[in-house]
Amino acid sequence: MKDDQPKPSVLIVDDSTPNLRLTTSMLLEQGLDARPMTSGKLAYAVAKASPPDLILLDIDMPGMDGFELCKALKADDVLKDIPIIFISGQWTSFNVVKGLGLGGVDFVPKPFHAEEITARIRTHLRIVSLQRELAEQNQELERQVAERTRSLANANRRLAELTKVKGDFLHMIAHELRTPANGLFGFSELLCGLCPPSEQTDHYRTLYESSKQRLLNLINDATVIADLTQGPTPVGSPVPLLSILDELRRKLPQIAPVTPGEERMAKVLVYEERGLLLRALQTFVLLAEAFSTKKGAVIVTLSASRGFVTLQARLDDLRLPADAVPSFFEIESLARSSSAAELLGLSPVVAQRVIYGLGGDLRLSSNGPNTGHLEAILATDLGGYVLERSGERASQAAARSADRTCAD
Repeated sequence: MKDDQPKPSVLIVDDSTPNLRLTTSMLLEQGLDARPMTSGKLAYAVAKASPPDLILLDIDMPGMDGFELCKALKADDVLKDIPIIFISGQWTSFNVVKGLGLGGVDFVPKPFHAEEITARIRTHLRIVSLQRELAEQNQELERQVAERTRSLANANRRLAELTKVKGDFLHMIAHELRTPANGLFGFSELLCGLCPPSEQTDHYRTLYESSKQRLLNLINDATVIADLTQGPTPVGSPVPLLSILDELRRKLPQIAPVTPGEERMAKVLVYEERGLLLRALQTFVLLAEAFSTKKGAVIVTLSASRGFVTLQARLDDLRLPADAVPSFFEIESLARSSSAAELLGLSPVVAQRVIYGLGGDLRLSSNGPNTGHLEAILATDLGGYVLERSGERASQAAARSADRTCAD
């Protein structure tokens, strides 16, 4: 024990003055702070005023005996954790069991050897010291956890504020673009009407209509992204998958996506929200066509697993660097804007956000040179499955189900 550390205090309670003197002298020689007490009531009052590190307690005493004092100490919230070692000349199984049952940590019979009792005292003092160290470490850990939790809460709040600012900015840009865009559209329509009919005029009108549609799509996509960024995750309502596929073919008659085996999905319901899922699946089909050599037709295979249905399209013209595929659905993706998907603008980003918000995922994978898969994983209520749509857990569950489905 270091000189600057306080000596461990031991309260010695014994009505026998000779025994008290002997025990006190013995503990003082061992470098302990011995505090002799001749009665249980006095010992309790002293312990309340200045709690000791350990109590050495005789059983047979007049007035408040050792068992009564132990019971009183253990009923006190401040004193209940102080270790109590019983000492008694009445070494019986009954006394030992009763003393330990009341909360004592040890039992030493009289007469005792100095080496034995000091060894036991130091053992229990060491246990107390370790318990205190553990309690302090737990308090420090709780403090660090609380501090870290506050830091994360502050970071999440700042992130939410930043996300709102970004959403507001997208809304503002989309709104502000519409007014000058409408002026340009009107002026362009006027110019096209003033030009005499010719093959060149038709060519320019085609370019104009294409550019106009791309700009309108960009404005609409920016608005949808802003809404998804600011608002809560859409919950959607369960609707039949086949009705979505029928509507998809009506929306894209020039492509007419083929879904072999769809009759097996007659009872499958997927989550739709204000036409957002249909719009996302339109982008899915257009994206699959953009990365395929065969235009005008897209074959989409369907497969289901518990809780999810997967729409998969094979790609044979995926001209993307392998390291660009993971970031394809990010807004800032340069690879997407310089690929065959350029004409779709931000639509792939919107589609991925919508499907993810509805509990699924939209994934692009590369299998080799120019080949890969595009998968739309949709959450369903298949088999009464209760969908778990909370953060990464839903996306990971969807990915695992899709992996099992593809393996099958």
